[in-house]
Amino acid sequence: MNQDKIVVVMGGPSTEAEISRQTGSAILKALQSKGYNAEGMELNPPTFAEDIKKSGCAIVFNALHGKFGEDGVLQGTLDMLGIPYTGSGVLAAAVTMDKAASKRVFVAEGISTPRSHTYYRYEMKRDLATEIEQGFSLPVVVKAASQGSSIGVYIVETKDALEGALKEAFSYNDEVLVEESSAARSSRSPSGAMRRRKRRSRSSRLRRLRAATTTRASTRRALRRTSSRLASPRRRRRRSRTSPSRRSRPAAARALPVST
Repeated sequence: MNQDKIVVVMGGPSTEAEISRQTGSAILKALQSKGYNAEGMELNPPTFAEDIKKSGCAIVFNALHGKFGEDGVLQGTLDMLGIPYTGSGVLAAAVTMDKAASKRVFVAEGISTPRSHTYYRYEMKRDLATEIEQGFSLPVVVKAASQGSSIGVYIVETKDALEGALKEAFSYNDEVLVEESSAARSSRSPSGAMRRRKRRSRSSRLRRLRAATTTRASTRRALRRTSSRLASPRRRRRRSRTSPSRRSRPAAARALPVST
């Protein structure tokens, strides 16, 4: 057995704790079946730093889902304790778990992404539903900014459902991302416009190709007719050189006189 201890951290207080426990149990079973010295640990955020130090582990296998496990918190704690772990580091985890932060990175780097706007809980005193309806074409997608596994995500097709979706999303986070849906986006998005331009370009190329093919065929026919006309006088001249009148003259008439 490999004596370096691996601690599989799972569970915790997040909305995805139960699926995390299923993930962690499967990982733990697989490691132990391969002969590794592995044990599981249920995440308790207030005591985690002390718990993990007491475990004496050589590495942490991160099986957490959602809050604390995928947002950089666990990673930062382990970095401070000098304990290695699986998965992404603090910055990558923090940015990718925050949908609003990820969106800002995409826009800054010119990566195609649906149009969106970030709203904050204190803005609920305004009529956000009307504001969003005027700023976007329904349907829209309302997303809690820092949840995983599609938790806190709502596809809203009517204004009446929009206010309820916002309240639900804000129950998970103080920050909510509202994003136009692919259906609303397709008619005016850069990618949609690009596809239409490509289709028009292909049609134009096909028309030009057909026209060029027709022109080449017409040119070949014209060249054949011209060549035929140019060749006809030469055939007549060749026939005139060997005309029957010349061939029918008597040999005696063509012979030179003989002196006596």
